[in-house]
Amino acid sequence: MQQPSPDSQPNLQEVIVANLRDALPAMLKPIHDDIQQLRGDVKQIQEELRHTRRLTARAWNNNTWASDSATFEIVPFPNLDDPTNNPHNLPPLNSIIVIRELEYHYMRAYVQGYYPDLLEVPAYRDECVKLILTAIGAYQHVRR
Repeated sequence: MQQPSPDSQPNLQEVIVANLRDALPAMLKPIHDDIQQLRGDVKQIQEELRHTRRLTARAWNNNTWASDSATFEIVPFPNLDDPTNNPHNLPPLNSIIVIRELEYHYMRAYVQGYYPDLLEVPAYRDECVKLILTAIGAYQHVRR
């Protein structure tokens, strides 16, 4: 009996590669689906953490003593943007002194960020300071 020529027999390596190419998508689908689920879970956790950060910062600021030396936490805007990062790049509001000395254009930007439905930003600095202090939870610092 005559042996088939080596050229007519499929190369074992090629057969293995072809079989893997056919089988891998089905084998990897559950892993791909799990990764997609994890991405969704991570996105949800990140969203919850941003909400928690906002609430925690406001709670911290609410518990500060009404003094000029009190330090505040940065409170994200209601849409959960960090006012000190892109696209806002506002100066951090880490004390009552900083808030009182804010340049008016920064003050306006903070009021607009914390109160997006407000039709008009107050013209008086004292009113803007009160709105900002209320928005960040620093209620003891609001002058009546």
